[in-house]
Amino acid sequence: MPLSQGSTKEALAGDLAVKATWVAAMTSASAEASAARKQTTWSSGTAGDGVYTGSQVEIDVPAGVYTHIGYFLASTGGSLVQVNEIKAGGSPAPQEFTGAGKLLVTPQIEVD
Repeated sequence: MPLSQGSTKEALAGDLAVKATWVAAMTSASAEASAARKQTTWSSGTAGDGVYTGSQVEIDVPAGVYTHIGYFLASTGGSLVQVNEIKAGGSPAPQEFTGAGKLLVTPQIEVD
């Protein structure tokens, strides 16, 4: 059920952003890659839209296919706060690397 109150959406997105400051590449919705997490800084969106956007991060990744981005409480360990599928134009867009590479991510938290 989508939330109907913009102020509630914004508050919940802000609560998640405070907790989810570390970003990781993931090979599935539950498997974190063996790449170091990177820290993002969040900025609130338009009042009431429930969207927070983080500063772009560059994650050094080994060869593999990356399908999700995970948001964590800490640089290592720590709880997983949220997982988002990597998308382009609203469709799933896995990122494949045949060798080591850099995955550029602009994190986003959205509360509906």
